[in-house]
Amino acid sequence: MSWVFLLIIAYFFVSLTALADKFLLSKTLPHAIVYVFYITLLSLASVFLAPLGFNIPNPFNLLISFVAGVSFTVGMYFLFTSLQRSEASRVFAAVGALGASFTFIFSFWFLNERLGLYPFIGFALLVIGGIFVSIEYSVDKKLGETGFWFSLLTGIFFGVAYTATKHIYDDQGFISGFIWIRLFSFVGLLLFLFSKKDRGYLKHSLSRQAPIRQGINKYILLGGQASSAVGFLILNYVISLSSPAIVLAAQGLQYAFLFVVGLILTKWHPHIIEEKITWPVVLQKTFSIIVICAGLAIISFIGA
Repeated sequence: MSWVFLLIIAYFFVSLTALADKFLLSKTLPHAIVYVFYITLLSLASVFLAPLGFNIPNPFNLLISFVAGVSFTVGMYFLFTSLQRSEASRVFAAVGALGASFTFIFSFWFLNERLGLYPFIGFALLVIGGIFVSIEYSVDKKLGETGFWFSLLTGIFFGVAYTATKHIYDDQGFISGFIWIRLFSFVGLLLFLFSKKDRGYLKHSLSRQAPIRQGINKYILLGGQASSAVGFLILNYVISLSSPAIVLAAQGLQYAFLFVVGLILTKWHPHIIEEKITWPVVLQKTFSIIVICAGLAIISFIGA
């Protein structure tokens, strides 16, 4: 499949963004809402794609675009909250597996999407690998303290967002649908402004004294979001061509990139990103990535 190559490229860029996310959320930003603010603000740049194809949808599709955009923003909030509590590779693995499962269920119900035998086997391997790599046990941490519940909420909202996104792309086209969803993603941010505490976080982040605007942090933010823009655009284009459940389940590609880069940074630059390096953890993640790659291979070559 031609879109598989695009999927690999997309998740490479997304993995670079994930590393920037983890660094900023653990070292610089006091609250996830601040990061959501900067990301949704930068997403408004999608309006520059309007000359390539933009139209006004009917009221129903406008509502679906609203659901997709707002759900994605809320999902990001829970994702970044989870990132503050656990390792990047585990968080994205859990979110990928859970999000893919919910997307599969919602697509089955609302889009009447059906997977053939081999694509379903590949999808199942992707989800199993994602779940296995996300398992984190610590006698010092309760389940809630590992970020699991935030990952679960992320998976639910991403499932809604990706299912609604697929409908919009099929019905309205990629460029126009992408712009509307990004606009409504920013609207979703406004829901958080009802909280006085969240408004305080945002106000502080805009001051010159805010850590996010100091030294290398601002360059990490801009670099991470530039990488995100490329990866996210390609990823959404792939969703317009294939099953959103499989695309989200293939997030195992991101885990592989995260795992390798995380090991390198932990070894030589632990002040940037630190992942747990023990033989049980390395074997667990390596086996999980093999399972994930096997699932992707089945989808690419047998289920094509």
